[in-house]
Amino acid sequence: TYVRQPLSFDTHRAAGVASCISALWQLRDNATNDRVGVFIEQVDEDFLARNGYDRDGDLYKMVQRSNLNPVFNDIVTGIEKKTNDKTDLSTLGAFVEGLNLPTSAGRRAYVIDHIDLPQMLNYLAVRSIIQDADDLRKNFYVYSDIHGDGRWRIFPWDKDFTFGVLGDGGTHHPHPLFGDEEHNKQNADQWNVLYDVLFEETTTQRLYLRRLRTLMDNLLQPTSTPTGQRYLENRAVEIIDPASPPLSGNIGAVNSYLNSRRNVLFNNYPSLIPGAQPANPDITITAVDHNPISGNQEEEFVLIRNAEDTEIDISGWTLSGGVGFTFPPGTVIERGGEMYVCPDTRAFVNRAVSPKGGEFHLAVGPYSGHLSNFGETLTLSDAGGTPVDTFATPIDPSDAQ
Repeated sequence: TYVRQPLSFDTHRAAGVASCISALWQLRDNATNDRVGVFIEQVDEDFLARNGYDRDGDLYKMVQRSNLNPVFNDIVTGIEKKTNDKTDLSTLGAFVEGLNLPTSAGRRAYVIDHIDLPQMLNYLAVRSIIQDADDLRKNFYVYSDIHGDGRWRIFPWDKDFTFGVLGDGGTHHPHPLFGDEEHNKQNADQWNVLYDVLFEETTTQRLYLRRLRTLMDNLLQPTSTPTGQRYLENRAVEIIDPASPPLSGNIGAVNSYLNSRRNVLFNNYPSLIPGAQPANPDITITAVDHNPISGNQEEEFVLIRNAEDTEIDISGWTLSGGVGFTFPPGTVIERGGEMYVCPDTRAFVNRAVSPKGGEFHLAVGPYSGHLSNFGETLTLSDAGGTPVDTFATPIDPSDAQ
């Protein structure tokens, strides 16, 4: 009971998701023990700034709705705006409209261009590891970087229904796609329009499942992992030990949950969750636009291609040379697909010529620096620093004279 919330926030943070600082605190009354409480940082402007986000963006807390319509079905209830004009819900309204576009192609194009997919899919993957039972309609924040890239992120909140507390999750609760309309909470048919779009659109579902597999391997870890090397079990001990006594140091319930979750995720969905990705995947730099036709260098890009027949997680990989970039946690390239690396993803989406927004192009950024017209060598390296590919950018003929 005491471990679940700090361990949930820690698991999000270990995966690379911005999450609250949380720890056990002893409260004393006249020098005597009163109780042990769970300290949880508020999600506010300071939280945003501490995690590298603009504190002047639009932050919304999703709370209990007054009707049974799914969250992101409308903006009439279940919303607390935490920054800027608290009565202006226009940015969230536009988000809801995008998620509810009438065609699959429209919804897919919208989320690719308007959501920080590495961040949000990373959150969803952690959510499955900890088996969150209570974040369908509430208990999370969404944030729009209105002055920057304009993209949406999601942050965790209220994680007591995790690590084995099933609540009213129902029979779909163990499923990796729990929370979409098909895998809803049978209690009052609760589901989430955002989760439904991301889980049901083929591109985003595959990206999500690859990231889930990465976290299964690295955080949940297979049953063959020696006890002393298991991250979550050992982190649970670290959380409870300073409070034992007065609390019991027995984390048997957490251990039981983790063993059960390993069995479910590694064994029950072989046709859904992919196997471990190749150790040396065929990922290459295939093109650059170092001199955009618009003359706006913010519209330039480096194109990365995945030649494998499965999605590849490149979290922590780096691009160096004339520009610098570390691929954020949750970055996955689709099978046989491409990813555009940009100095400004909003400028990339707003390009007047292809490639641009509305064309289903995955894009990440911002990278530092700009591509030179005089030619340079770019290097793509894996998370361990081993070079994977190099690319010599062209020399602009007008600059070579």
